Amino acid sequence: MHSALPNAANLASESTFGVDPHTLQPHPRNAFIYGEEEDISELVALIESSGWVKPLVITPNRTIISGHRRWKAVLTLGWHSVGVEVREFQTEAEELEALLLENASREKTVEQKVREGKAWEVVEREKAKKRQVELAGNHRRRKTSDLVANLPQGRETGKTRERVSARVGMKARTYSKASQVVDLIDSEFSQGNSEVALALRQVLNLQSVDAAYQLLKQPSQKRQQILSAHTGGKLKLTKLMSQKPFDSDLAVENSDTTSPEVDGIKSLAVGDVVFINITWQEKAGIPERKWNGFWGVVQSNNMGIKVNMGVEVINVKSSDLKSVDLADEQLSQLPEVAERILRLRMAQLDELEVTMLNFMQQQVLFTSRQLDYLEYMESLHSKD
Repeated sequence: MHSALPNAANLASESTFGVDPHTLQPHPRNAFIYGEEEDISELVALIESSGWVKPLVITPNRTIISGHRRWKAVLTLGWHSVGVEVREFQTEAEELEALLLENASREKTVEQKVREGKAWEVVEREKAKKRQVELAGNHRRRKTSDLVANLPQGRETGKTRERVSARVGMKARTYSKASQVVDLIDSEFSQGNSEVALALRQVLNLQSVDAAYQLLKQPSQKRQQILSAHTGGKLKLTKLMSQKPFDSDLAVENSDTTSPEVDGIKSLAVGDVVFINITWQEKAGIPERKWNGFWGVVQSNNMGIKVNMGVEVINVKSSDLKSVDLADEQLSQLPEVAERILRLRMAQLDELEVTMLNFMQQQVLFTSRQLDYLEYMESLHSKD
């Protein structure tokens, strides 16, 4: 049974106190906007070494508003108490606005910016309704028909769109295009076309909004063919888009699984296990750097190196990689385990399972206990 939170009258005198993190719940919009896959390994290490974590912001019903990553970190560390600050909100829109403001400074992909924008649209619509109610209150003596006619509906909608795009750091036209692409990604996921959805996400986040938008305008079958070949690393997307009609056999003929030398550094082959080591100073603001310290599997190196990280395929340079020497007999199991982990990442995982896989995807040697847990997770998600 949950211990009672202080009531509203006591919040001023007891604004921060400890609760069991297992009794808290993530905000339902958080995962939709920012996703489930978050690397918290550095945060875990920092909290473990300092023994302190900034208090989470929660609602009276124990829903987290600020501190989802900190919450996952303390759960990983096995803490039984974490500091929280309780805030009360009058409406769900106010609660959502607080969630967005608390995440204003975090680094985001294009998709995350769009999902933030969609959430801001909800907030702005509620504010617009409130303004209309206030306007109606100031014009009670007018006839209802006159009032409705004078409300600036269309102008309000346009201003909302401009405010939302500005909030997420995008031009209104770009935001509109990207929003349509995100809607298509969600549609493909809902129809079970996860490979197409993930490939489209990759184009949106790693190439450009315009490239993803051009794919959106293609007929469904052609779009799927293009994305399938693009994900396989067979041709550059621009070349695929120029083929009229699309020729999948040509894409296969242009594929290659090995390359004698990549940027003069090392010969890589499809299937090689490599660690991501992107230089932060040179790549500041690039989403791929979140994978630093994780290994992935080379998926293609014909026209740039593509590395499969399980939930996404990233484009990198050879200078961004550290190879894994599998000559050591102890490492012979790594390719097989890597394939299992990357495949499992495609399943519908809970937060603790994601945390466990994050940990394993930074290791090259695995204990029997870790392998047993991996097998257990596979059995749970065998039908996903």
